Amino acid sequence: MGGSELHHENVHQVDPLSVPQADIAWASSLCTDLSLAGRREGLADGRESGAFSGFTHIIEMMPKDKRPSALVLENVTGLASSHDGNDFRTIVSIFNELGYSVDALEIDARRWVPQSRPRLFIIGLRFPVDSPDLLSSSLRPDRVAWIHSDPSLRTHVTSLPEYPPLLSSGFSAIALEAPKTTDAWWSTERKVRFIDSLSHVQADRLRGLVGGRRIHFSNRLSTHPLGSISLGNSRG
Repeated sequence: MGGSELHHENVHQVDPLSVPQADIAWASSLCTDLSLAGRREGLADGRESGAFSGFTHIIEMMPKDKRPSALVLENVTGLASSHDGNDFRTIVSIFNELGYSVDALEIDARRWVPQSRPRLFIIGLRFPVDSPDLLSSSLRPDRVAWIHSDPSLRTHVTSLPEYPPLLSSGFSAIALEAPKTTDAWWSTERKVRFIDSLSHVQADRLRGLVGGRRIHFSNRLSTHPLGSISLGNSRG
């Protein structure tokens, strides 16, 4: 967005007063503690998803007039049900305490690319514009929409632009076109290394798919174990 600096550091060691002013603060963390395929240790107890507390500490310690206009937390949709929804409620409450009204959306990348990758986006705004008549959007399923009916939480309903429907074809339509001789296919060594990196739940699921009769396609993204934070100026 026009910026030229990239600062790499443990989120729990960042000096809040050194963070430049920005319009948007975007945070994420590894999903292992929240995903249905992971350990489900939750937001507070999980070592990896606990990076959220480092992010909110930075915002809390910033002067109020320097805080971003918007906060965004992105993670797996399992966050909505983690600890019976209490982790989700905690995040909304903390955003409220920091001075932000909250909306929440579930968006699947399959609307734009041939990959099903649903994610939960918790969006906090300091100066929201409410559109309560649009609550029924399919991007707000019941598991996240309930926050708007809880009087103890400060929320708003964002007016959304039109979004495309889910794609009917998947990654297999592209992958099948790659010849077996191409370097795009992994070597045996790389496949073993990949399987060894999976959790027990994911590895067992993969072995079951490999032993089946159908061809399955998937992928996996890796992120830093301490999560990530992005600050950006939306006017760039």
